[in-house]
Amino acid sequence: MRAIVMILLSALLLTACQTKNTAAAPPKLQDSPQEDEVREGDFIFRLVSEKKKYEEYEKPEIYAELTYVGQNEEIRISHAASPFSFPIHEKTRGYTVDYAMNTPLLITNLKRGEPYRESYEFAGGYSNQDDEDYVVFVQSIIDHSGFPKGDYSMEGYANFSIIDDSDTSEKEMNMRLQIGYEVE
Repeated sequence: MRAIVMILLSALLLTACQTKNTAAAPPKLQDSPQEDEVREGDFIFRLVSEKKKYEEYEKPEIYAELTYVGQNEEIRISHAASPFSFPIHEKTRGYTVDYAMNTPLLITNLKRGEPYRESYEFAGGYSNQDDEDYVVFVQSIIDHSGFPKGDYSMEGYANFSIIDDSDTSEKEMNMRLQIGYEVE
């Protein structure tokens, strides 16, 4: 029960902080691969961009996968609207666009060895307190369903809880990856 409350509070915080302009202090990011993978416990989390370079305003082909590789045939996880979130950072401009998400508590069944996949969809925004150039940048992404020219990195997060009916407990999982792509 405590884990469910923590998930809901975390999701509420993500929603409350939908966007952020970090031009003053961009995060230190390394050169990012086009694909990244991490294994933690009984789970493999992958983040993939189908291309290293996209045309300006071309819709990026990016997806996340979560695969259960444990001993059970199936496992249940709980999460917000998605177990995945995809904040982006445009390195040249120094802009970070967080990933906003609805925060219901959903349950997903994962079968051993079968990847659960979701494609990236832009879910950022801006507020009237944001810098005008940042607003124009984000609005151009919204208007074109793709990104303006730039050098991008994307962080992928898999945040979920494992539901264990045998002892009514949940174990929280927070996995993070980073990929990069260019828009010409």
